[in-house]
Amino acid sequence: KFSSMMGGHRQETTFYGWGLDGADPVEPKEKPPGDEDPPKERSRSPPRDTGAKGEQHTDSSENSEERKQNRDTPHFHWTRGMKLGTGNYVVRKQVGEGSFGRVLACLEESTKQIVAVKVVKGVARYKEHAHAEAELLRELRRCDPGRQSYCVKLLGEFTHATNHCCLVFELLDKSLSDFMRETDDQGLMLRDIKTIASQILQCLHFLSAMSLTHTDIKCRNAMLKDSRGEMVPHPRKTGRETKRLHRCEVRVIDFGGAVLKKERHSKRIGTRQYRSPEVVLGLPWDEKTDVWSLGCILLTLYTGQRPFPVQNSLQHLAIMQRVIGELPREMVRNAAAGGNLPEDVSADSQGVLQLNRKFVDE
Repeated sequence: KFSSMMGGHRQETTFYGWGLDGADPVEPKEKPPGDEDPPKERSRSPPRDTGAKGEQHTDSSENSEERKQNRDTPHFHWTRGMKLGTGNYVVRKQVGEGSFGRVLACLEESTKQIVAVKVVKGVARYKEHAHAEAELLRELRRCDPGRQSYCVKLLGEFTHATNHCCLVFELLDKSLSDFMRETDDQGLMLRDIKTIASQILQCLHFLSAMSLTHTDIKCRNAMLKDSRGEMVPHPRKTGRETKRLHRCEVRVIDFGGAVLKKERHSKRIGTRQYRSPEVVLGLPWDEKTDVWSLGCILLTLYTGQRPFPVQNSLQHLAIMQRVIGELPREMVRNAAAGGNLPEDVSADSQGVLQLNRKFVDE
């Protein structure tokens, strides 16, 4: 059952800014259903800007006609105080929006707790993906009764008005990406970076034991449970300050693209700036690609800057070689033999990458 429910392609499901701490309610614009501005859609072929600081995510399962139809499908129209499902969830405010749907902070009346309810667009394939992600999260929770995996906690699933699949999650505060912007991208305290590294590594170890690869580890998919802290002198930048967290604890979110080891692996996965060399070169990949992505996160948290602020594979390979040195020649030869090298990239007989410097410089 577990392997069958993981089959096929899934659209990624990212939640933006779940935080309630000090945030003003986001009220919906008074527009009739169907008259909303089209959301930014993320795709896999060709890559497009996500609107999230240049991050690019891909989904090869969605053709252009289908993508346009899904983009034109309106988001769920909500009002403050409305009740979802059978009436157990009372909407407080909107805390996030993505191509998949909206995330609403709701009061769960039976427990009097504030939770995050992701209301998926009324698109058949989106609902199918949401059901699959929910089933995966239930399986992960069953295999982690002690809650030591640092995966986001799914609390429930229901359907609203026969057309909208709703997933109920623990309420989180804000993503590492949003937290970094809050501190003017100055970089975090080393003690907090170490804690975040340890927690995400525990998550990846757990997923590996389940024969799963997340495929989209990035700052926006790691969320703090509590972003409160105090401003302190920056330990690495004279005259600057950064925020030291009172309690550093993260949750990894967005399992819509998780892939089983025995599943067919798409060549292009994840968000461009976090892709590992083997993914950029179109080679077979495994769970180690998640570890590369974590390395990109840790560099970002330390320096305040993304290590690979690129828009295409040519730039990506050029910066990789500038930062980490020449890529393994066997890897390059395998990519060339398989015809997987990006445009304007070639390899010599020794397996050394040859980059078109004109386009790299541009």
